[in-house]
Amino acid sequence: MFGHANIQAIKNQYISKISSQVRPASDEASYVFHKHFSTYQDWTPVVVHPKVLLVIAQMLARTVVGPEFCRHPDWVESVVGYAQNVFMAAICLKLVPTAMRPLVAAVTPYIYRIHKCRRKIRKVISQAIQQRLAIRRDHPEEWAARLSTDEFNTIDWLVETSPPEEATPEMIAHRLTGVSFGGSHTTANHVTNCLLELAADFDQWAPPLREEIKNVLGSDSTKVTNAQLSKMWKLDSFMKEAQRFHPPSKLSVNRKMMRPFRLSSGDYLPKDAHISFPGVPMSLSEKYFTDAQTFDGFRFERMRRDPQLEHNGLQFTSSYAGSLHFGHGRQMCPGRFMGSCMSKLLIIEVLQRYDLSLREGEVRPPNILLMDMDMPDPKYEVLFRDRQF
Repeated sequence: MFGHANIQAIKNQYISKISSQVRPASDEASYVFHKHFSTYQDWTPVVVHPKVLLVIAQMLARTVVGPEFCRHPDWVESVVGYAQNVFMAAICLKLVPTAMRPLVAAVTPYIYRIHKCRRKIRKVISQAIQQRLAIRRDHPEEWAARLSTDEFNTIDWLVETSPPEEATPEMIAHRLTGVSFGGSHTTANHVTNCLLELAADFDQWAPPLREEIKNVLGSDSTKVTNAQLSKMWKLDSFMKEAQRFHPPSKLSVNRKMMRPFRLSSGDYLPKDAHISFPGVPMSLSEKYFTDAQTFDGFRFERMRRDPQLEHNGLQFTSSYAGSLHFGHGRQMCPGRFMGSCMSKLLIIEVLQRYDLSLREGEVRPPNILLMDMDMPDPKYEVLFRDRQF
């Protein structure tokens, strides 16, 4: 789904333009938020995850395909459906022996639905891709000017960086699907985890977060910038603590050995072996965190302010031995910066509009664990009420 050139494009071009992407994503969040969240005069149960997923998918679409397509119903529906069916197909195939997987893939409905979603995505986006390929080929000066503007989006950088044999509407549409798939569901799961933690102890976490948001944004909260988001240390800390307890996977830095290798300990890793790090045990270890088994939303904010501590790795998008959920080093998740921005924008929208709670007597529900994947219950209801203070 991704070629080397496209991964490098995300790292070198798309990430470098993230400051110009925050404002459009913020505008889209405000627009789409009203479609999926209502006014709640009294405590009202809301199934959070599906709504968050649709909002995140459209926010991401604004940065991936731009205003031209981000509100196209077939685009959002197909991207969300594609991700859901890829996830279910992966579970089905992992449960059967390798030799039987082609047979199971041929009969499972999820594979058919994946192809259906891809066809709809190609139908929506192919003409725009063809137009960009033609401009790049026939009008290089116009194309160069486009790449230097803030309208530059993921369609453009895929057209720009794809090698000639892969620069086709079909291949680029396929990779656009991959970018959207990789960003929407993991971000939606993380935001849902954050909202569940907020609802579980709203009176403790919400007032300091709201005060920070007010101090950073001032009276105009409609024009959020990346620089402002970076100043919200408490919100960043809360998100990192939620990820510490509820990462997307129990394992981190999953890799396949391309050649045999012997470690300094003497252990031998053969070619084709699959390796990973125990991300969750490390992030819940007393070696790295005091009172590691207790959720402390502002843990990382205090650590960042402590002059006696090493500050590397304490921001949400960074890593160190106690926080490997985005990977580590050069191969860290390249989409984590945009995912962080979208998460913050959506949580800000919720905090500014609503109070949250769990039902009386309930505690924060446990996540669902499927193999190594960790996710919030997509059907769980959180109580929403229009903000009272």
